[in-house]
This record gives sequence, structure tokens and C-alpha cells, in this order.
Amino acid sequence: MDWTFGIALLVGFAPMFLLMDRVMRNYTYPRVETPFFKDSTFFIMMTVGIFEGVFIYFAINILHLLGSPISILYMIAIALIELMAMVVVMNLKRFRGKSDSIFYG
Repeated sequence: MDWTFGIALLVGFAPMFLLMDRVMRNYTYPRVETPFFKDSTFFIMMTVGIFEGVFIYFAINILHLLGSPISILYMIAIALIELMAMVVVMNLKRFRGKSDSIFYG
């Protein structure tokens, strides 16, 4: 059995979940009476970010962007598009003006 995918999954996701647990534990239910953010919205936004990263990975591989001599421009453009998408999402009506929006960004 090939363990490469499992090891890559562990190396990729384990630090993210450990860091997320370490940082967020003081802001949610067991530690505080009223949580600072909704867990469901937080995990939905995290899942969207994971799928966005997978989509970008496949787009880079399919379009052979890393082999191009101007690949740094593609990377900068992708980063700017991601940032603009985050600004658009954070300006949606359900996130605007709420104190818990900082956790979702």
C-alpha cells in the first residue's frame, strides 16, 4: 500500500489543526460563556479555503504555470485574486460590522 498520500495529508493538515486548536481554544465554549465566533461558520470558511487551494494547485499543474519563465507573475496574480476574493466575501452583509468577522478572515 502506498503511504505517500496519507503522510502528505498528515503533514499538511496536522499542523493546521494543531495551530487552530491552540489559537482558538480561548475564544470558544469551554473557556468562555459566550463564544466569540460560530464554530460552523469558521469551519465552513476553512473548508472553502482548502478547496480553493486544491483548485489553484490543479490549475497551476494543468496550465503548466510553474515551468513558465514568468511564473512569478502568475503567482503574484493568483495571490491578488485570492486577496480580492477574501475582501469580497468579508464585505458580504452577513460578515460586515460584526465583531466575530476577524476570525473568519
